[in-house]
Amino acid sequence: MSAYPPDIAYRELTINDFCSLRELGQQCLPLPYPDSYWMRIASDTSTHYSLGAYNQQRKLVGAVGVIRCVRDYFTVKLLNVEEQKLINTHKKVCYITTLIVAPEYRKIGIATQLLQRAMTVLLQEGSQLIYLHVLHTNIPAIRLYEKMGYEKVAGIADYYTINGEPQAGLIYCRRLAKPVCYECLMAGGSTCAIS
Repeated sequence: MSAYPPDIAYRELTINDFCSLRELGQQCLPLPYPDSYWMRIASDTSTHYSLGAYNQQRKLVGAVGVIRCVRDYFTVKLLNVEEQKLINTHKKVCYITTLIVAPEYRKIGIATQLLQRAMTVLLQEGSQLIYLHVLHTNIPAIRLYEKMGYEKVAGIADYYTINGEPQAGLIYCRRLAKPVCYECLMAGGSTCAIS
C-alpha cells in the first residue's frame, strides 16, 4: 500500500503504542485525558478502530481513534440532543474520539490520510455515518473536516473546559459512501472510488 506523504507508514495501533499515543496526545491537545482514554484507543479493538502514522524512525507522529458503533458504546439518551438525532436516524454510527498529528508533521497530508483510511475501514464494516466534536477555535481542523465533506451539525456551549475556561464545541458529521483517493481529494474531486 503506497503511503502519502512519502516516508510515512500507517498501521493499526496496539497496546505497545500506548505510551507513544499518550505522549502525542499530551503534545497535541489543549486538555488532559486520563490514561484509560489512551489505553482504550490503543488496545480495545472490539470497540475502537485506531490507526497510527509512523515516520522513518518508526516514531508515532499521528493517530486517529474511532468508536466503531456509538450505540454499543454510549448510553444514547445521555448524549446531546443533536447527537441523539444522528444516532437514531442511522443504523450504524461511529465517532472520532481523537485525531492528532505532531506539530512538525502537520500540513503534509497525514491527518487526511488517517481520516480517509479510517473512513474506508469503517464503511467496509457497515458504518453509515461518522461524527466528531471539535473546539470552535480549531480552525485548521475545521477546514480539514469541511474539505473532507464533513458538515457542521450544531454548536455546544461549554462543551470543553480548557485552562479552567468553558469553550464551545462543534459537532461535525459525514455520511460514509464511496471512499475517495487522496489525489482526487486534493484535486477537489469526490467521485474517485478506491479499488
